[in-house]
Amino acid sequence: MNKILAIFAIGFALAAAIQYFAAQTLERSLAAEEAAHAVTRQERDDWKARAQAATTRAEALADNARRCLEREAQAQADAAERAAIMDAARPRPRTETEKARVVDDETRHRAVRRLNRPL
Repeated sequence: MNKILAIFAIGFALAAAIQYFAAQTLERSLAAEEAAHAVTRQERDDWKARAQAATTRAEALADNARRCLEREAQAQADAAERAAIMDAARPRPRTETEKARVVDDETRHRAVRRLNRPL
């Protein structure tokens, strides 16, 4: 009977040793996975920050492009308006009253040069 108890005790000790080493291996594996997850979390946070910065830059560029397009549209409208005014202008001789009461030719020519300046 003592032999049977000794065999059971040895078997139990071997099973406990095997379980202990299996648990140690599992704990090491778990620690490695936790370390890998920490690295992955850090990489995720880094990429998230980069994406937020890129989004901010893209929004600023889009806003800048919108403003440029608005300025271009306004410049084209101004040019069309100016062209319409210039196309409608017809020279005529000045009356004697206009010669006496309207600004001198030099001032008028300076104003015309200003208006005819390229955009």
